[in-house]
Amino acid sequence: MTVAALESLMVDRFFQRHAIGSLNPHTHQLQKRLAKAHQEAWSAATSMDYRYRTTEGKPISAATRFVNWYWLQLMELLVDHAPVYRTFLEVLHLLKPSIALFQPLILGQVLSRSFGKFWHRAAQHET
Repeated sequence: MTVAALESLMVDRFFQRHAIGSLNPHTHQLQKRLAKAHQEAWSAATSMDYRYRTTEGKPISAATRFVNWYWLQLMELLVDHAPVYRTFLEVLHLLKPSIALFQPLILGQVLSRSFGKFWHRAAQHET
């Protein structure tokens, strides 16, 4: 629904700037903007599908594997960190781009938590 709302705003702005008689030369530009508006939501939705072994399609890329791993780490972090949760919600509702979840503060917390879990398991394995 958010994507549809964003696209409707784009179409409204487009028609406010362009007269009906001059639409043809500008419609390709509108189509490109609309495609860009839903690209992030579409990419997020389809890459998350690859978390499931039964998902069919092209082979999973290293980037998709990393994003899925990061997503799982982020879900664990959200519970205890209100600022991270707030940013997550802003990204989820398309108020911010997904790159906001990779800002240094959040990335550092995700990596720190992940390495902490790794070292904890390694220490338990040694004893």
